[in-house]
Amino acid sequence: MVDLQDRLPPQELAEVAWRVELAVKPGQLDDFRVLNREMIEHAAHENGVLDYRREFSPDGRFVAVYERYADSSAALEHLRLFREKFAARFATMVERCSFVVSGRPSAELKSLLEHFGATLPDLLRYRAILFDLLTALLDSWTLWNRVAGGEQAGRRWRAQYLELTYGCGPYQPYEALVEQAAHRAGLDASLGSDLEGAWNDIAPWEEAPGLLRELAKTHRLGIVTNCSERLGRAAARRLGVPFEVVVTAERAGFYKPEPAPYRLALSELNLTNREVLFVAGSGFDLIGTARVGLDAYWHNRVGLELPPGAPRPRREARSLTELFDA
Repeated sequence: MVDLQDRLPPQELAEVAWRVELAVKPGQLDDFRVLNREMIEHAAHENGVLDYRREFSPDGRFVAVYERYADSSAALEHLRLFREKFAARFATMVERCSFVVSGRPSAELKSLLEHFGATLPDLLRYRAILFDLLTALLDSWTLWNRVAGGEQAGRRWRAQYLELTYGCGPYQPYEALVEQAAHRAGLDASLGSDLEGAWNDIAPWEEAPGLLRELAKTHRLGIVTNCSERLGRAAARRLGVPFEVVVTAERAGFYKPEPAPYRLALSELNLTNREVLFVAGSGFDLIGTARVGLDAYWHNRVGLELPPGAPRPRREARSLTELFDA
């Protein structure tokens, strides 16, 4: 079989690409070479075709195809023209052995690609994506460290907070837990008020807003966050992207990793656990998602260790871009 630069993913979020392995039918090689030249010439004049390559095996039995398009609209138009001008002859000369798609095709393109027998990206098995907010999408680490006066103190404070929320059971006021965690970390409890005062300084991870805008073209989006209703919604607004569902610990009545927040989000989406992906920011989310049967990716930005008892995620990466391009 032919290997045509197997690691050539789409370079921009809107791009769509595919790799196809073709087997040439007996006696059809010369005719297919002629057809192939026609197709290449036609593609050269289409809008949005970024890459269009074929490579024949030395014995002429197989052909590797790599195509890349600026967006789903360009790919749809190409496939429309292919069916109109070339598909009938194409089918008499070659058979598809494999057809693997990368990128994020629109719902319309996804349907058409499935008709062609394509294998679609892992992400497209889900109808919705839920995100942890304060670590998966926002850089709350920097804010906590700044308020605490340094990274070491901030990490110590944050560790105490995670321990408190993990074991507190029914919801207790977020702001009170933050103050209690500061005291347990050997810091002044008033840092909780300082954190609240600086709350609007919390910044998204650099790639988060653009990624969310692209994902919104193919998926319903939501948030499940260990936060109060007031501060959770204020933090979500920092992303500049609308979410269909925002579930806070206060509204759910429990903190993650208790099942209640995840289940409330599923209920409000009116979807089953198999139709939804969760993107964790904390390894403790992996415990919670496992309890309700949600598949999980882990955006492990700061390289934390997997908590005891937590299952491994489907994917793990240090950035959202790496996570979704894996």
